[in-house]
Amino acid sequence: MDTVGEKIKYIRNEKRLTQEALGALLGFSKQIVSSYENNISKPNYDFLVKLHNLCGVNLNWFIANAGQPFNPPQFEEVQDELTQKVEGLLRKHKLIP
Repeated sequence: MDTVGEKIKYIRNEKRLTQEALGALLGFSKQIVSSYENNISKPNYDFLVKLHNLCGVNLNWFIANAGQPFNPPQFEEVQDELTQKVEGLLRKHKLIP
């Protein structure tokens, strides 16, 4: 992926979103998303920040081709899930009531 448009389309497809859905989630029109994907115009700072916050896009990858496309989940995001799994295992093996 060489262009900004290719990267936006890749992100959108990975998240299984239409241009309209991505635009709505970010507060932009389908036409804006399309113009970015087709390299007619370049995304502004607000779009990139919202794309990062919504989709977990690694902006180093997006801007400088460094690293992976998506940031790994933060510990806080998976902490509850891990706690539930550990408690389930402990109950299964009767180590806690």
